[in-house]
Amino acid sequence: FAFGPAAPPTPDANAETAEGTQTAPPTGPLLLGREQWQFHQWRAETDDIRGGTSTASLKGLTDASGQAEFAGLLSDVENAFAGVTLQSKFVPEALEEMKGLVLELGDADNKDYAISLRMLGAPAGLEHIYRFSASSGKTLEMYFRDFKPTLRGQTMDEVKQPLVLERVQSIALQTRSSFGTPTGDFSLILSKVSGIPGRELPPPPPPARKTKWTCSACGTMNFDTSRYCTRCGESRNADEEREARAAAEEARKQNLKWECSACGTKNFPSSEECFKCGAPRPKGVP
Repeated sequence: FAFGPAAPPTPDANAETAEGTQTAPPTGPLLLGREQWQFHQWRAETDDIRGGTSTASLKGLTDASGQAEFAGLLSDVENAFAGVTLQSKFVPEALEEMKGLVLELGDADNKDYAISLRMLGAPAGLEHIYRFSASSGKTLEMYFRDFKPTLRGQTMDEVKQPLVLERVQSIALQTRSSFGTPTGDFSLILSKVSGIPGRELPPPPPPARKTKWTCSACGTMNFDTSRYCTRCGESRNADEEREARAAAEEARKQNLKWECSACGTKNFPSSEECFKCGAPRPKGVP
């Protein structure tokens, strides 16, 4: 899918050029015309909720190019941000049918920006972002696997916070002072946003040795969710538990030993004299 201006007709993928080479197949259906940017559906999100004065908007250019301009002002407050967001229901193709996004830029100010995806039901403030440095005429391929989970500017564990495309509720374009973007005006011209067709294959499952554990008593392989061996009942952490008990018993014994008043050596409770210097056990010492 794509947002943006009309593209020239795509030649037949099997047609040969004058030089005898084949043209590349089309990347997918395009949505043509300026109205497909759906400008009235985009909403500004800025730092005004915490006293900032940043502004942001997405508007069409007045010429016939069909391009859009993301522009505004980044204020000088701490962690300043400015962006625009679109509900995923207005995206003409399901994101889960795509591998990523292709962003084609027009004129750019060489500042840092990001595409952000937010999921329904995710922790407040969590978003998956793809950061990029904008330069004029640049085409960016943004695979969903490269979007990083971020919570209030801090990168999160991708395993614990995976991107689930079926749950994406909105897509946003933003800039932040934490990206290194300086205070002041910013402007980024977008020629087109397209989808990369095809589903992203799920990662291969971990090997069995990482999802099962071996009982130290009988050697049986048990599922990772089992706390006790399904064959002999031995605890999964039996070795660690035995070591902990032995350490506790040793500590208990140390506490029962009596200290020689002559040389300070620790002696067993059954000893009536110090094994090191021979001094008698003090009277009244347990």
